Parts: sequence; C-alpha cells; structure tokens
Amino acid sequence: AFFGRFILRAFGVPTTARPSRGHGALCHAAAATATAASSSSSSDPPRLGWVVNLGGDWGAGYTKTRYGKDLDFLETTRARRHPLYERVK
Repeated sequence: AFFGRFILRAFGVPTTARPSRGHGALCHAAAATATAASSSSSSDPPRLGWVVNLGGDWGAGYTKTRYGKDLDFLETTRARRHPLYERVK
C-alpha cells in the first residue's frame, strides 16, 4: 500500500492510507462518473470522488487522521462539495 500511495502521489493523484484489519489499503481521488461530469459546465474543474483501492469497501477500514473511521472521512469529503459548506465552517 505504501508503494501504491507513492506512485499515485508521483502522478499528482490525492491519496490517503486506509488500513484495514490484517493488511494495508488505500483510497485515492478519482474523477466523477461521466454522467455527473456531463451535468457541469466545461469551465468547471472536474469533481473528485474517493475510490477504494487495495482493500475492502468503505466501512472496512480506518484512517490515522482526525476522522478515525473511513466512513467519516468519506462523508466529510462529500460534505465539502456542498455550496453551504464554507458558510457553516
């Protein structure tokens, strides 16, 4: 998982460790699906979503960040896309 994060970061892809019981895992940012991307104008930057790589699905891992559970990390990143996020914060 360490080398996978190293390679992804070398190509400028945001990534974070997401270990799960018994082995390391990671998740990385990926462009939104084609249907979601087509709804935005071409001048908008591509929206990113997080994809699990090298591990179980969401809920099976944890993070060594302030979030603790991987689902907390995922929901926080989804909330940041909302236009009211900056006003609340």
